Amino acid sequence: MKDYEVIGYLMLNTTAISSITTNIYHGMSPKGLDYPVVTYFQMSGGRKYGLSSKVFSITARAVEASSARDLGDKIIDLFGGSVGTGIFGTVSSFTISESSVVRDNGLISEPEAGCFMVPIDVRLVFAASEST
Repeated sequence: MKDYEVIGYLMLNTTAISSITTNIYHGMSPKGLDYPVVTYFQMSGGRKYGLSSKVFSITARAVEASSARDLGDKIIDLFGGSVGTGIFGTVSSFTISESSVVRDNGLISEPEAGCFMVPIDVRLVFAASEST
């Protein structure tokens, strides 16, 4: 499993998120989807001391502001943990050393798209030897 696939896998296999939407896409979402939608992509990354550290931008979109914020909060809970401990351990065949929320960029209106979005940046740390 590749690092970016782990992000989608985790969200699709977290009931708190998948009960709201299964429209979760790496990169751009297909046109014509109903909201809510989650998209994500890698923003940056690096390696040091045998570890890879990558930051992904995850964006939750929904028609209602409160729905977008709620979905964003569920994503924060997943990657940051309820007490900021994040995720660690083996997910499918991919071992995560650490995950954390880098920043919550608030609630943003997208009038052209007719929705609200909550962009969240998360960091995933894993052994450089993992499939990337």
